[in-house]
Amino acid sequence: MPPTPKQESDSRSGLQGLASYEIIIVDNASDDGSVEVLKELTSSEGIHNLQVYALAIPVDLDTAQFAGVENAIGDFVAIVDLDLDDPEFLPTMVEAAMTGKDVVLADNTRRPRTSLVYRLASASFHRLYHVVHGVHLGREAPRYRVLSRKVVNYVLQHDSPNLVYRRVPATAGFAKARLTYASSF
Repeated sequence: MPPTPKQESDSRSGLQGLASYEIIIVDNASDDGSVEVLKELTSSEGIHNLQVYALAIPVDLDTAQFAGVENAIGDFVAIVDLDLDDPEFLPTMVEAAMTGKDVVLADNTRRPRTSLVYRLASASFHRLYHVVHGVHLGREAPRYRVLSRKVVNYVLQHDSPNLVYRRVPATAGFAKARLTYASSF
């Protein structure tokens, strides 16, 4: 008998060892028909623990990711950008979270190649952000992360949670693990 979409999803994501989990996908106003495919996956024959949030207009990556974070109900929330992060590393991150870490940050040591202009603009932004906020987002607060419910609740209580959710977990004194991996998937 062929595997169900749920079994295939569990196997691909490395989640088969977890007792319960939810998958939240935020579609950042794509126009490639992926929302229709995702809606099919949430049908009664699809993946039962999948939620899809389709944004009406494109927003920056942090805002799109926060839409998923604020709607998550689990004990842990993993933030994954499938364009940049290797989902096969997620079980390692979840293991670290299960040992008592409230924040698990992961850096891919093999980043995609970017243009010189992008690298200069990014370096300038990170330098300025570090001067103003005391945090270098690229090094101290990578986007690929697992947050405990305690951290998510702390962020959600902030006056502007969508603006601080990326830096606060890295700076607020939570038990933290910082992992690296090398993937050019």
